[in-house]
Amino acid sequence: MACSIMSRSSALLFFAMLTAVAAPAAQVSRTGIGRVPVADPTLPAVARDLSDKAQDAWNVWQGQPARSVDLHMSIGAFAGSALGYAQAAAATADSRALENGARKLVTLAREIDALVVRETTWNLQNSWRPVQVQVTRLSDLYQLGYTAAAHTGTWGSGRGGATQSAGRFRWRGRVDGSDEIQLSGSQVMIRHVLNNPVKDASYELPAALPRQALTVQLNKIRGRGKVEITAQPSVFNNYTVTVLVEDPQRGDELYEFELSW
Repeated sequence: MACSIMSRSSALLFFAMLTAVAAPAAQVSRTGIGRVPVADPTLPAVARDLSDKAQDAWNVWQGQPARSVDLHMSIGAFAGSALGYAQAAAATADSRALENGARKLVTLAREIDALVVRETTWNLQNSWRPVQVQVTRLSDLYQLGYTAAAHTGTWGSGRGGATQSAGRFRWRGRVDGSDEIQLSGSQVMIRHVLNNPVKDASYELPAALPRQALTVQLNKIRGRGKVEITAQPSVFNNYTVTVLVEDPQRGDELYEFELSW
């Protein structure tokens, strides 16, 4: 089935139509007539990330047979809508119009969530998860109540009712300097960068990291220094996630973090 992402002009037109439906007749703010509130300064980056992840999901879906025509078309429409929203967020500071557009995207995402759980294989379900993470970020800016966790806990696999739970990886060790912890599939590697090597390292990995592009979330549990993801899994790094741990003080420190996807 052929369905292409909107061009820049048509995407912007689509966004304008979405926001016009819910826009107030007069631009009246709480502080005075004719004063339009300014959008959150982080919105353009959030909207761009959402558009990128929606396009990634649509790329996966285009190469798969459509078990549900409605769902297949909805993914493509969402990607087009997200593109238009990202372009609008970069071009305007009108928070009211952008909030209306965000509400529409959150509503569409919820509709797709329900279809994805019911009618697709786990591989396609998993391609939608990074989009949910970005929808959650957008929702948080406007307090719209959407959370990825509420929609991704357990997914039907489409194979005889079996289920596939969201994955996690928990690591701990004593760091004195800088080290990179890398996870690829079920293989865990430590690349020492600076000062003394890691001591007393251990980890929990109930299931392997999928060999596909996805967005991994980091939760730092303990440690006085920096813990951050420096590389997300992609085809370019053999689907490896890399976490940099940097301890800034003398002596080693116990660090612990958890990755989830």
